[in-house]
Amino acid sequence: DVERMNREALVAWAAGFLEGEGCFGTYGKGHGSPMVAASQINIEPLRRLNEIFPQMTLRETAISSAGNRTWECRCYGDKALAIMREVLPWMSEKKAAQIIAAIEKREAREADLAERRKTCPQGHNDFGFRTNNGYRYCKTCQREYARLKRKVAA
Repeated sequence: DVERMNREALVAWAAGFLEGEGCFGTYGKGHGSPMVAASQINIEPLRRLNEIFPQMTLRETAISSAGNRTWECRCYGDKALAIMREVLPWMSEKKAAQIIAAIEKREAREADLAERRKTCPQGHNDFGFRTNNGYRYCKTCQREYARLKRKVAA
């Protein structure tokens, strides 16, 4: 399949470019959001990178101390994860480790969020039932609260 081979060659080129000029990691506090970025003065390779991965945003970032315009191509979140997974086979050990760390951080965040959605802050598993006003509550916590309220009233 010529189209698939062409895509593979383009991704290999992008991987080589990102190997030298790119940055892989997470952005923000806590678990952070996966991020892929590359910046430089020469816009042409960044335009090509943006053509290969249109989910990346190309923009002018600053003017260097030498008076040159600096350009940047970057993206975050699921879009960045998709790029990371696509270029991973071509990356050096160092860059591959950065990518794997960002992917694992995202997977840990997803697992943490999934676990939090299943349990109440006290760790009970019957959390998530909705009241008429749309709030979730925990049946166990609600029973304990009602029991303590009756005990105080008595």
